[in-house]
Amino acid sequence: MKSGALNAPPSSYVSTEVESTRVRRGPDVAEAYAALLDAAASLPVESGPSAVARRLVDCLANIFPTRAIGVCLVVPGSGVPLIELSLPEGCPRRDAIRPGSFRRSRAKWVFELDGLSGSTLHVAPSGVRVDEEPLERAILGRAASLMAAGVRTALVLITAKPVSVEMTELRAQLIQAEKALHARSDRRRRRS
Repeated sequence: MKSGALNAPPSSYVSTEVESTRVRRGPDVAEAYAALLDAAASLPVESGPSAVARRLVDCLANIFPTRAIGVCLVVPGSGVPLIELSLPEGCPRRDAIRPGSFRRSRAKWVFELDGLSGSTLHVAPSGVRVDEEPLERAILGRAASLMAAGVRTALVLITAKPVSVEMTELRAQLIQAEKALHARSDRRRRRS
């Protein structure tokens, strides 16, 4: 057994504060998936794709506080993509939102949002290189899948609303027509 480290004078020990700052701690898996589950259960799909994206970007920002998180949604029928962004403390917002700055970052991950052509989730570090960490990539991959499903649902609801309004109006017209028909039938019976 090596005893050199045990017999070293106390002044040569690395302080716990310094040592703990050297170790990069990732997110707690259970807490991260619990946060994603909570977000999934309360997605504001009725408020549209931007609200869904905002909720999940905020959720990811809580899970990964040192990362810059952004989403670009290419919504059918809209000429301008929807952008939602969350930056870690100390990151200058004007630098992050300059056109193309997020895209040009070399140290980032980009996740395609399934079923939403051209829509992507971007995750970049704040002053540190993104290491290939399978745990973070797995959490972010699940978040990208959740975002894609939530945005697709919001888009379906947006297109279904006009049909729903039309159905309500049509139903009201049918009720009025039935009332008029019954009123005519009643008048004819009274005459006879």
